Amino acid sequence: MNKNIFAISFGLCLLLAGMLQFYCLDKLPPALNLDEVVMGYDAYSILKTGRDQYGHFLPVYFQSHDDYKPPFIIYSQVLSIAILGLTDFAVRFPSAVFGLLAVVMTFLLTKELLGNKKAALVAALLFAFSPWHLQFSRTAYEVGIQPFLTTTALYLFIKGIKSRGIWQGFFSGVFFGLGTHLYTASRVFVPLFVGVVGLLQLRDLLSNKKFLVWLAIGFLILFIPTVYLFTTPAGQVRFKGTNIFNDPAAHSRNLSWQIDDWLRRDRISASLFHSEKLTYLPEILYGYFVHLRPDFIYLGNTDGSTNYVPKVGLEYLWELPFLAAGFFYLFARSEKKPAILLLSWILLAPVPASVTYGIPTSIRVAIILPALQIVTAYGIVKIFRWKFIGAAILTLIVGIQLAYYLHMYYIHAPVERSQFWYPSYRQVAVDAKNFSEKYSQVIVSTSLDQPQSFFLYYLKYDPATYLSVDGGTISGSYAETRNHFGKFSFKPIKWEEMKNLPGTLFVGRPSEFPSDAPIIKKYFYLNGKEEVYLVGRSI
Repeated sequence: MNKNIFAISFGLCLLLAGMLQFYCLDKLPPALNLDEVVMGYDAYSILKTGRDQYGHFLPVYFQSHDDYKPPFIIYSQVLSIAILGLTDFAVRFPSAVFGLLAVVMTFLLTKELLGNKKAALVAALLFAFSPWHLQFSRTAYEVGIQPFLTTTALYLFIKGIKSRGIWQGFFSGVFFGLGTHLYTASRVFVPLFVGVVGLLQLRDLLSNKKFLVWLAIGFLILFIPTVYLFTTPAGQVRFKGTNIFNDPAAHSRNLSWQIDDWLRRDRISASLFHSEKLTYLPEILYGYFVHLRPDFIYLGNTDGSTNYVPKVGLEYLWELPFLAAGFFYLFARSEKKPAILLLSWILLAPVPASVTYGIPTSIRVAIILPALQIVTAYGIVKIFRWKFIGAAILTLIVGIQLAYYLHMYYIHAPVERSQFWYPSYRQVAVDAKNFSEKYSQVIVSTSLDQPQSFFLYYLKYDPATYLSVDGGTISGSYAETRNHFGKFSFKPIKWEEMKNLPGTLFVGRPSEFPSDAPIIKKYFYLNGKEEVYLVGRSI
């Protein structure tokens, strides 16, 4: 391909990627979810006071109700909020930037790993409009940053091995280490993946000990704090809350695997073949393989909490045969290391999710990106050989699929998935504040999913006042009743007990009020279903 044409093609790819990342970023998905408003207000509080909403000074990990959030994305939001203000766009902006940079790094990594510029261009293009990638990079999810860190770390590693550059080794270790400070699954995947990468290049590493030492230093500087955190109660909260060993439903399912009393008397047989620990093995194997099933990845057989866009897979179905072809051609090469590396990347990705419940889940296995696109791109290039007819067919397929995806993303998803995105909460918070001038207190139901976080964020309540006067956020998970600021208190609404409270405005779910309650205003999901009521007697 002519260099000028190639440069123009890559430029158009980046232009498309930028449009897909930033267009209507603050409006699609239609509102911020709970995690996003929590992180946004924490970043705002850090900017104004140096402390998070709990009063912790420049925390290494951010407390978040029943979980702890890694710091990387929140501190990046501090900068965007300082420049753009406390807006939905500013909260999502860092994730979108890293999403765009990940497209660039996918191109560079593919070119360096496979030595094929055409495959690199196609891989970048596939990744740019990947539903799986856009789902998380257009929202403030920590996992949306993972592709950038993984591709950058691996690119620097390969470049450093070839050039014997110690600084490339150091920064490769740094980027790998940063990956362990993102989503919980990354803390398991990254060390395993680093081990595989090291074994594949063991001979080169042993012959270049300076590179190896600096790689290890860069990685351990950031990985050791992760290991330490995981030994603390705060670091174990997320794992304890999601693993199948603490899931009563999983335990109930495994009762059928328990052995009968007569067999327990055979202690050798019971200990070797019928150990209680082994009863979870089928659950773990299912948890692993379900995330590699084509219907999960390519057919969109998931609920709205897993896949934002209805009737569209996490990846496009037409890519599946090219993925198979990509592996075929990769393993047909004389140099097998790239094939083994990419296959290991894909096979290791579901390991962390295999011991969790609530599966399959796209977020816990999103660390598989962009390995799928790299392999698929190689298959496309090898099959079409970059002839004109092949490029035309590919462009037609991509165009049709992308048009359908964008239609579903911009038109259908906001309506059909609105119940996951709290679309009316901004207006509820603003209206409740305006109405509160006529009332002595406002009680907001905790059934609205940590509503104090939404009200703090949407009302842009002063963090200094919140910490010094109101006491900041109190952690008690979803059962907490002590959070308050100004006239607002957040607790369960018990209508029969509270209905005669003088001068009280209530904000809650429709199910919390009887039909004769004095409803001031109703709020609806985008699909027309009732979401929130404002209730209060005239004063």
